Amino acid sequence: MTPLSTGALIVFALVGAALVLFVTEWLPPDMTAIAVLVALAVLEPHTGVSPRAAIEGFASPAVVTIVAMYILSAGVEDAGIVDWLGGKLATATGGDERRLLAAVVGTTGVSAGFVNNTPVVAIFIPLVTGLSDRYGLSPSRLLLPLSYAAMLGGTLTLVGTATNLLASDFAAQLLGRRLSMFTLTPVGVVVLLVGVAYLLTVGRWLVPERVHPAADFTEEFDMDRYLAQLQVRESSPLVGLTVSEALDRTVPDEVRATAAETLGEPLRLTPTSRPSPRSGASSTSTSSKSTTTATPSSRRPPTGPSKRGTS
Repeated sequence: MTPLSTGALIVFALVGAALVLFVTEWLPPDMTAIAVLVALAVLEPHTGVSPRAAIEGFASPAVVTIVAMYILSAGVEDAGIVDWLGGKLATATGGDERRLLAAVVGTTGVSAGFVNNTPVVAIFIPLVTGLSDRYGLSPSRLLLPLSYAAMLGGTLTLVGTATNLLASDFAAQLLGRRLSMFTLTPVGVVVLLVGVAYLLTVGRWLVPERVHPAADFTEEFDMDRYLAQLQVRESSPLVGLTVSEALDRTVPDEVRATAAETLGEPLRLTPTSRPSPRSGASSTSTSSKSTTTATPSSRRPPTGPSKRGTS
């Protein structure tokens, strides 16, 4: 038996280290991937991978197409289509779990065929969690089918998943021709229909309820450290001001700059009654001493940590 060369042992060691780091997430996955790429190039005398060869994959049409799909999905989200779709799904299903599951699985599966399935899942997660919270359903009952439906829908077209794009690249190298946009569609339609039927019947009873519908998400996901609490009297001169305006009056410049960077956009202080754990703050005024909540000055929620008032 021929012993393994030094180069092969090094490559196996890098693959093993990468697997450990991906599983443990001791480093972020993107840093792990770049570190493996750099290690292969640095160890060129043993691995045979030159710096040019290490980065030439970024010029692959498959990689460029995947990046374009992410840009497209971000544009779809910013255009408000997801919010509009969420309203339509809520109206059509009426909060019934079976109909909501069918709507989510069907919409996600079809969408994943024309937009890469990874950004589709990222876009639909907040929509699904919002609907589950609105109708008192466990998010896990919808999120797991959402993920599977996106994977099944990714088999519909060439751009549905990164695997299809890579297969097309290999077909061009080995066979001299690429896969067309709808080469996989006949098989993909069958896969999607069978998979959706399973998710709506057998799979529906196998999906666990990991988060109870009545659970407090703040405690469930240990979000206390990301929430800030404040108390302002109804007669306070700060009522009606944005957080930035209030900070301008009372806080040093360096603290104000940090807060503005965290909040992302102006929030306005308004007197409110005590908010319930799940429904958020009410807009009803209270007695002479009331709690306030920082609410967005625009309809779009802030990207920074959420602000919740309590007494």
